[in-house]
Amino acid sequence: MKAVLLFLSLAASGPASGLAQDAAQPPAVEPAAAPRGALFVSLDLSDLSPGSGGDRAAVDWVGPSGGRPTWFAGLATSRIAGTEWHVGRFGAVVKAGARNTFEGEAQVGGGRTGDDDGFDYRVIAAALTRELVPGRLFLRLEDRYLDVDAVRGNLAEAAFTLVPNPRLSTRLAYTRSTGGNFETDYVTGRVDVFLENRLRVLGGVALGRSRPEIFDVIGEAALDFEEAYVGVAFPVRGSELTAVVDRLELGDVERGTLSLSLRVPWGWGGDRERVKP
Repeated sequence: MKAVLLFLSLAASGPASGLAQDAAQPPAVEPAAAPRGALFVSLDLSDLSPGSGGDRAAVDWVGPSGGRPTWFAGLATSRIAGTEWHVGRFGAVVKAGARNTFEGEAQVGGGRTGDDDGFDYRVIAAALTRELVPGRLFLRLEDRYLDVDAVRGNLAEAAFTLVPNPRLSTRLAYTRSTGGNFETDYVTGRVDVFLENRLRVLGGVALGRSRPEIFDVIGEAALDFEEAYVGVAFPVRGSELTAVVDRLELGDVERGTLSLSLRVPWGWGGDRERVKP
C-alpha cells in the first residue's frame, strides 16, 4: 500500500515546473481503514529577475485508493514573464502484487508567449515503484515525454525514498534526458521531518543543467541551475496546509516562489486520512 501512497504525492503535483510545486505535496498519504480521496488546491506567487513576476493556480483531485485503481485529474493555469498557459491532466495508479505500483499520466494544454501564435503543451509519463524493503526503502523509475513549444524529448528519472523511522522521510533522485533536445542532467534531494501534532518541516535542493521549460520559463538553450526550498505543513480543521519558499538560479535568471497548497479529504469512505512518511 505504501508504494501506492508514494505515487499519490506525485500525482497531486502539477506539470514539471521546478521543486516549489512538487514540494508543496506530502511525501505520502496513508488512508485509514476506509480510504478516501483528496482535493489539492494550490497557489504559487513568483518573482523573476530580470523580467516580471507571475502566478500559478491549480486544482487536483486524487480518488480513493482502496482495492482499485486510483484515478487522479487536475487543471492548472500559469503566467510568468509574459508567458501564459493552461494544462489539464489525468491518470491512474495501479497496484500490481505486493510490492509493485504502476502509474500512467497525460497532460494536455497550450499557451502563448507575447504576441506569437501560441504553443502546445503535451506530457506523457509512465512510472514504476518497487518496494525494496517493506515500509522502508522504495525505488521509483519514470520515463516522461514532453513536447513544450519547440522543446521535445524524454526525461528518465531514478529515485530512492528511504524511511528510516516514522518521523523521517528522505528522497534522492537523478534525472537525465534520453532523447530530443532537452539537454537535461540533474540531481535532487528532499528531507521531511514529522513532528508532534501532525506538524511537518521539509527541505530540498536540486543541482545540474536543464532547459528553462522544465521550470515553466520559455528559453532557447540549456542552462546550469541551482534550486533550494524550505517549507512547513500543518493541520487545519482536518485538512493540511503546506507553505514552501523556493529559490531558483537558472543561468542569469533568478526566481523566488512562494507556494501554498491545501489538501482536503474529498471522496467516499469512512475515516479521515492521516499523513505519514
